[in-house]
Amino acid sequence: MTTRTSLLRRRCLLSLAAAMAALAGPALAADAAYPQRPVKFIAPVLAGGGTDLFARRLAEHVGPLLGGSVIVENIAGAGGNIGTQAVVRAPADGYTVAVGTTGTLVVNLLTAAPGVPTPSFRDLVPVAIVGTQSLALVVNNDVPARNVAELVRYLQTDSREHSYGTVGTGGFIRLTTELFMEKAGNIRMTPVPYRGGAAALTDLMGGHIQVYFDAISGSLANHRAGKVRMLGVTGRQRSPAVPDLPTIAEAGVPGFNAETAYLIAVPQNTPEPVVSRLRSAVMKALQDPAYVAALRELAIEPAPLAAQTDARAYLEGEYLKWKPIAERLDIHR
Repeated sequence: MTTRTSLLRRRCLLSLAAAMAALAGPALAADAAYPQRPVKFIAPVLAGGGTDLFARRLAEHVGPLLGGSVIVENIAGAGGNIGTQAVVRAPADGYTVAVGTTGTLVVNLLTAAPGVPTPSFRDLVPVAIVGTQSLALVVNNDVPARNVAELVRYLQTDSREHSYGTVGTGGFIRLTTELFMEKAGNIRMTPVPYRGGAAALTDLMGGHIQVYFDAISGSLANHRAGKVRMLGVTGRQRSPAVPDLPTIAEAGVPGFNAETAYLIAVPQNTPEPVVSRLRSAVMKALQDPAYVAALRELAIEPAPLAAQTDARAYLEGEYLKWKPIAERLDIHR
């Protein structure tokens, strides 16, 4: 290769590198300056519910850590699909963020009617699992069981038909109850769908259904008032909200665990520096005792570190966990 050829090749390479730097420079600078305007959290539910309150608590704490403001917009409908789809279609710039749960981003996909497009965690970039929430196993006062082991024996041996409440036909509560029956063994109960948790709890107190897996906050007041009995919690560990209640696994159903994850996600192709900045803000918030206390007011526990840093792996695990049950039941929302 001649000296002249070498010089020409070097100039070409330098010119190409300069052009690439010029193109990448503004994008990298924009990522480094993120956010330059308010970030919008999309809560795919009506205002006032648990997911909405979670979104607002997170926005309050993450905004200052990002050095900007975070606002919450509610886009409800279709079990969370409308709000989630709005984020899937949003610009991939980190300014539109989905607030999701195991229900909206995993269970909806598993229980979608054939041929119905359903947005899920696979259509987004999961940023971080923020926290997890257990349900409570609740029975009416006519059920002769004071703990989980006694309930299992009763349901296995009593010849009468028993029923359980579920919100809709194929949601997280339905899958949780089916997993409980599977792990306990030799139990069958008939699902009774309700439009909402309040109606299910009313029928539970009235003796029309025997079992209901409810949000801890939903049944705690009635449990303390003696109107229903909470026997255990569905998570891996006891809940600080009801520390006297054992986990269902420790109380007689080994291997049982069911928790709802709360997380944030962004559109695909969002620049990695933006994703990392959002994740870092969430992880810093989870080190703040004030934010942890705010989560626990909602009966949400901070997520394990591995779930914070690799949300996609966590959600894939949940998908694989619930898929066999959803397929066996062939349930659709």
